[in-house]
Amino acid sequence: MRWNSSADVEGGRAWRKTKEWADVNVLGRKHSGDIVLRLGKGATLRCEVKWARERGTSALQSLVGQAILSSLRHPVTFAVLFLQEQAAKGVHKENPDFILLQNELLRCHNIFLIVIVVSAGLKDQ
Repeated sequence: MRWNSSADVEGGRAWRKTKEWADVNVLGRKHSGDIVLRLGKGATLRCEVKWARERGTSALQSLVGQAILSSLRHPVTFAVLFLQEQAAKGVHKENPDFILLQNELLRCHNIFLIVIVVSAGLKDQ
């Protein structure tokens, strides 16, 4: 697994070594994932994560873009969006447009789109 921790020198070195196989290069820019796992010979899994307090649709657009870039290199991508209740308008598992988006991302790009709605009481934690 890869993570970036500036406090952990050894972890930081290990993280830098993963860039060769984990980063996605698009139009001359490197894109690093939030979590990347190497499961075996060439098998990788990448997870992109976003948190939205107020505008769930903007965070969703950004997350989907990151996940599609990720899918160019990694055979499986999880896109996880944490939404506070007030940000969940329009981004809901019962919304037909959202269901269509989920299905198309999985069918075309092997991206699993997951939305987790967080209670408003947790916003300051």
